[in-house]
Amino acid sequence: MLLSGLVLVLASLPLPPVEPPPAWVKPLAVPRVPEKTSGSFHTLVRDTQVRATPDRLETWERRVWKVLNQPGVEALAKQQFSWNPASETFALHGVWVWRNGKRRDAWHPDDARVLPQEDDLAAGLYDGRQKLVLELRDVRPGDIVEYAYTRRGENPVFKGHVTLWADQAGDSAVSLLHYELTWLRERALQAFPRGGAKPPEVTTTDGGSVFSWTLENVPARAWEEHAPDDVDQLPYVVFTDWSDWATVRAWAETLFALPASGQEFDDLVTQLQALPEHQRAREAVRMVQDEIRYVGVELGQHSHQPHDPAWVLERGFGDCKDKTLLLVSLLRAVNVEAWPALVNTDAAPGFATEPPSASHFNHAIALVNLPTGPVFIDGTSTLNRGPLENREPVPYRFALVIRPGETGLTNIDRPMPMAPTWDVTQKWHTAADGTATLTIVTVARGHEAPALRRSIERRTREDLERSWRERRVEDFDTDLTMVSLDWSDDAEAETVTLTEHYTVARFYDNNGDHDFRTTAISGDLVWLPETPRSQPWKIDAPLHVHERIEWSNAAPLEAENFSIRDDVVDAEVFLLESQQTVREGKLVLEWTLKNTEPRLEPSQFTAHRIATQRAADTTRYTVNARSKVEHRKPKKEGDLLGLGIGVLIVMLLMTALTWFGKARERWEKMKARVRVDAFRSKQTGSAGELASQPAVVASLAEGMKLFTSKNCPRGHLWNAATEAGGVRLGDERVTVLERRCSTCDANEHRYVKLKA
Repeated sequence: MLLSGLVLVLASLPLPPVEPPPAWVKPLAVPRVPEKTSGSFHTLVRDTQVRATPDRLETWERRVWKVLNQPGVEALAKQQFSWNPASETFALHGVWVWRNGKRRDAWHPDDARVLPQEDDLAAGLYDGRQKLVLELRDVRPGDIVEYAYTRRGENPVFKGHVTLWADQAGDSAVSLLHYELTWLRERALQAFPRGGAKPPEVTTTDGGSVFSWTLENVPARAWEEHAPDDVDQLPYVVFTDWSDWATVRAWAETLFALPASGQEFDDLVTQLQALPEHQRAREAVRMVQDEIRYVGVELGQHSHQPHDPAWVLERGFGDCKDKTLLLVSLLRAVNVEAWPALVNTDAAPGFATEPPSASHFNHAIALVNLPTGPVFIDGTSTLNRGPLENREPVPYRFALVIRPGETGLTNIDRPMPMAPTWDVTQKWHTAADGTATLTIVTVARGHEAPALRRSIERRTREDLERSWRERRVEDFDTDLTMVSLDWSDDAEAETVTLTEHYTVARFYDNNGDHDFRTTAISGDLVWLPETPRSQPWKIDAPLHVHERIEWSNAAPLEAENFSIRDDVVDAEVFLLESQQTVREGKLVLEWTLKNTEPRLEPSQFTAHRIATQRAADTTRYTVNARSKVEHRKPKKEGDLLGLGIGVLIVMLLMTALTWFGKARERWEKMKARVRVDAFRSKQTGSAGELASQPAVVASLAEGMKLFTSKNCPRGHLWNAATEAGGVRLGDERVTVLERRCSTCDANEHRYVKLKA
């Protein structure tokens, strides 16, 4: 009903006005198109001018592009503009297409529509934003497309405070990039350059200041995926008039100072008070998390201000701040101290250095003071179980607690989980006929438990059985028949156990081999692309995963039939320990993976690739039906005589061939020695090229001498060699030396081990 109402209202809205630009705007001349361009279009002008007076905030934008080809037509012939009608107005100044030096008006009301934007509808959020969609007529390669508009207004929830972000580069080249902010308000405005941005030029004007920059021929900046959230990949400037975090906290206190009243609220409090005192906080959390649906009606000031608890209880839904205020109100009503807290769900360690601003936060949680100590609770996380004091920390790094006297951010510790949060055991058993059974037991603990619990409770059994079977067919690359799928839930221990039973028609492949392979461990290894990269790589940490494979056979397995070894890969950001044993007639393979650091620096990439490959090598183990275990069918009595005669003949032949075999063996050894000597003579100067065979050197300086060629394969001079990190492989610490070619980005490595 809510969505349909929004669609009906917004679809009937009139088009925005088309009017001249504000008098204070100072348009710039369009520069010439550069001789060399690339891509589908080139940005000629990117001009933003902002004016902040005591009673109004206005932003004027102008863009001018050169269309280079047909993909550029596809990209620029449709234009979209968005605004929030609850606090802003939008005015279009014009859309134009230039061809052969002539400018024509490209605004046609019949080709324009105002539509609801609602980008976060799938996540249950409604913010009421609108967008104007224009389909431009007759745009061709070689044309120039231009538009200009002004947005006026600001969200009143910030009470006149302003935070603005202004980029100094983008994903396409710009001939002329201009930004100008005229500040005419009483509060002091601060500018914080980030990501290598140039500080703005600051001049004074009547009643205020002007911050500006004009940049020419700005190159495109490529965006690299998987970078930590505190890495500034583009240069930009943050403007803010928030003086400190205490000011932000005082502002937020007024938003959450809403009374909790109403019959439904009173009834809930009565229910909680009827429980033993030690159960009240846990039940209040369960009610808010599981009985209040996550739906955010974030229209106008409710983008940041919660609805009062009576509003939430009447509807049975709310967003993060609504749930947080309801939870805090319920806990306080039963004498449990609790406070709202603001967080950024993407915040990395560098968030602590951000300039103070309310605009940094995109989520609300609660800080609850339990008898065992304070704990952060996320009201939007569902199906959590177990005592509150034993739950894993929320997956955020910093919080601004909305409590009197708070003057800064609170760090949220995320220690390595003591027990694996994802623990998988594969139990294989082969029969004498070569078939097998497979049982997989997955134990989810900590934050993984509610995730698995949600997956189970929100799907049908048929859907679960189909999806898990398909997942295992992909994991093992073989056809499996599911016998059963069962699960159990230990709420007090916050542990969910899923058990899968399968039959396997053929354990060995056509070559008589079977590959045991991990499913969880191999999936959590971080593989870096080989393409050049300048930004760090984001790592999911802390992470603690364990996997075990057991294999039993119709006949007991014996240790002498297997190559058994333990291994440790201790890398910059992860630790993998593997063990292999044969005990009680079973082959047992075991792995533990821990991600220890949240980011991988470019200087660590080479060592990480080596460590990841070494780790991946340990996650597979191959057994062969002929060399390890032979599956034999029982012999009939009538076959025994023939078998005995056959054995006797084989023994006579072996005796006759022994003398010839020894002579041939001596001949083959001599030829092999000649081949080895020849190979060694060809490998002079190649020491340390393999990580598995590091060169032993007295110092890193000696290791640098292992690089013998002066030029890269394309003939350019190598840069000086540098240390590129290290990795522990088993009991050895191997140092990686690297040199690069700055012309073609070629690289080569040497691996050395320092003498003790």
